[in-house]
Amino acid sequence: FTVQDINFHMAVAYASKNKLLIAFMEAMKPLLVKMIKYVIQTGGQVEADVGIHREVLDAICAHDPILAQEKMLYNMRESESTFMRSFTAGTSINELVIQSPQL
Repeated sequence: FTVQDINFHMAVAYASKNKLLIAFMEAMKPLLVKMIKYVIQTGGQVEADVGIHREVLDAICAHDPILAQEKMLYNMRESESTFMRSFTAGTSINELVIQSPQL
């Protein structure tokens, strides 16, 4: 799932042809991999991400940038919420960033 999730977000970035977004996503990819793996390992909901990714893709295919943006913002907020809930007492983001193995 981690690989496919990253591939989806990278494909959206590249499809945008926005060089700044592409560079940002490429730079963030190693951290995003760690974050996604951590959320999955701590019980994150993969099915919810798949559903919203379908909605984002459908909006892009329908050439509806407003809806695509709304769906992607929703995805980002939900992902952030899931990520923050996945932390157990005493766990720090620094531990995740520094100590987690990469994909």
